[in-house]
Amino acid sequence: MIFLRIAKIPHGATVTVLGCPKPSNSGETTGRWHQVICNGQSSWAFDAFMIF
Repeated sequence: MIFLRIAKIPHGATVTVLGCPKPSNSGETTGRWHQVICNGQSSWAFDAFMIF
């Protein structure tokens, strides 16, 4: 499955995590898709690219 980026969360931005389902695989990277809110917009972010 190919995932396309439709927006970019700015580096260093703070997000609110609303949900975290089971792990998934995006190519060779394993992680979880988190439902997040950033700058008032609800979206999904892959945690392999986030720092907690």
